[in-house]
Amino acid sequence: WHSKANRPAYFIARDIKRKAIVLGIRGSLSPRDILTDLCASSENFIVEDDPELGDILDKRNDNSTMTTTTAAPPVIVGRAHKGMVDAARSVARMTGKTISDELDAH
Repeated sequence: WHSKANRPAYFIARDIKRKAIVLGIRGSLSPRDILTDLCASSENFIVEDDPELGDILDKRNDNSTMTTTTAAPPVIVGRAHKGMVDAARSVARMTGKTISDELDAH
């Protein structure tokens, strides 16, 4: 349950009964977590299945419109709390392969 700024504590578990992989992310508890909470500006983000998709966006955080460099639009484009977006990206980077491997194996 150790966390860092923009990297919350988390765990991965297998729910055998439901045939699911569970990613649990702890909320704010420590002073380090508060640093994530304090990054209160907003940031553009996309919900993506393909990690490469993030590279095609021109993310602009000055309330300008977002543009893509490809004809295929992202699934969802939005704005969210910068600290939370950074934390979600960090957890996704650290857990994506493990979760994918576990889903493939079972």
